Amino acid sequence: MYGFGKYCRDLTEEYRRWFEYKGVAASALGWDTQRRLFKLRMARVEFGGRWFDFSDAGSAAIIIVCRNEDGEVADLAAWQLGNGDVHLWRGGVAMLGEETCCGPRIGNRLWVRDGVLDWLLHDRDGVVISNFDKAMPILFGNSPLTVSSKRMQRYIFSKWQVPRVEVSN
Repeated sequence: MYGFGKYCRDLTEEYRRWFEYKGVAASALGWDTQRRLFKLRMARVEFGGRWFDFSDAGSAAIIIVCRNEDGEVADLAAWQLGNGDVHLWRGGVAMLGEETCCGPRIGNRLWVRDGVLDWLLHDRDGVVISNFDKAMPILFGNSPLTVSSKRMQRYIFSKWQVPRVEVSN
């Protein structure tokens, strides 16, 4: 995980204004040591499938530090503002916000957000799925889930495949 800092830089004023225009609170963009979050950064990256790598000749992306269920830094995500896609650097997590899955939620359900912007608008509350196959057992273990749109509900149901079981005589 080390060595990525040389590629990342602070958000430009233009990006900060864009986030403010969209309604994202500054607390979702900046440092939050109490919740052990990192501020959002920018970098140039090359995308390939679900993955990305740093490249001086690549496209601009928002970089998000990702923590696993134990709260340890496990990966980086690159978010493409144009199409909303989330790509991982190493595949160390299944979801952005994964560290919130094991925390206490007495009376509260786990929110599965429609995307990174929705997650940031809610001050990083809940998760954003980046790899459904890896996320499925975590989500299943944390159900019931809460979603804010029928689209997200349909997406989860379409992916939530139970293995086919046959009885043999």
